[in-house]
Amino acid sequence: GSSADAAAAAALALMVVDPPNCSPAGRTQIIHDTEGGKPCAIDGTTVAPTRLPHGLKALDDQHSIPTPGAVRAILHLHATAGRLPLETIVTPARDLAREGFLVPENLAKVWQWRARELRDADARRWFLPGGAAPKAGSHFTHLGLARYFDLMIELGNDPFADAVFARDICTRLSAKGVLWQAEDLMGADPLDGEVVTYSNEDW
Repeated sequence: GSSADAAAAAALALMVVDPPNCSPAGRTQIIHDTEGGKPCAIDGTTVAPTRLPHGLKALDDQHSIPTPGAVRAILHLHATAGRLPLETIVTPARDLAREGFLVPENLAKVWQWRARELRDADARRWFLPGGAAPKAGSHFTHLGLARYFDLMIELGNDPFADAVFARDICTRLSAKGVLWQAEDLMGADPLDGEVVTYSNEDW
């Protein structure tokens, strides 16, 4: 494979083993270079949903949750500079989610610190098993995320880009007041980023 394959596989695995900081619903910016070419940037930012409520007060609550951009950007990197099949890239993350991993001490501390931010009942069920952040040395699995990666392998794409998946998740989130539209998720393709360089005599 290529370094892009390794980077994509590692980024997906981080979504499993560093859940307080990494998520398929998050954002990422990627800079990559090709031999003999020039650096390219992929902007996997999150964007505001198409439909937002009026008034500043509404923007303080969950209605304004941005739509995800990370996975589509990672898959764009793989499609642009990867060599291995997508299944090979996604399978290690899927297996980590399904089989689980031992939570290291530093992650357990961050997890406990971030736990108070989890107000959604489904998020608390997935990420606070037994009602609390996993302790250091405990075994954590995420079968929902494993199913997400299984679907990615089956579709050959980000499940958020699939019409059936997008409509299903938007229907479930609408009951919680999140104003995502299926079109928002399906159209969340990464943007071309801008590479800015600076140098002087010291560096």
